[in-house]
Amino acid sequence: MRGKTAGMIRVIFVAGVFLLCTPICRADNIILKNGNVLEGEIITETDNAIVLEIFEGKGRTTVKKNQIQSVQKAPVKHAQPKTEVKSDALAEQKAEQEKIIIGKKEQKIKIVFIVLSVLTAVALILKKMKVW
Repeated sequence: MRGKTAGMIRVIFVAGVFLLCTPICRADNIILKNGNVLEGEIITETDNAIVLEIFEGKGRTTVKKNQIQSVQKAPVKHAQPKTEVKSDALAEQKAEQEKIIIGKKEQKIKIVFIVLSVLTAVALILKKMKVW
C-alpha cells in the first residue's frame, strides 16, 4: 500500500508540473503602449489587429495594432535566429521589458510550486487519515 500511495503522489506531482508549466514555457507576448503585457498564443494577425488566446482560461482577445508597442513571439522549433540592428535606447527598452516578463514568469513558477506543495500536503494528510 505504501509504494502505491507514493507512486500516486509522484504521478500527481509530475502531471501538475506538466499541466501548470505548459503555458509558461510557450508564450507570445504583446507589449501595449500603456505598459501592460498580454501573454498567450497569437491565433491570427491582420493588418489592423492581433487575436490572442489568453492563457489561464481567460479566452481570446483582439488587440488593435495602434495600441501595440511590440510583439514578442515565442521561439518555434528549428527557427533561425533573427539578427536585428537596433539603437541603444531601443535595446535598453527591450531589455527592461524582458526583465518584466521574466519576473512575471518567475512569479508563476513560484505559484506552481506552492500549489504542488499544497497538493502534496493534502495527499500526505489523506494518506495519514487512511482515506487514500
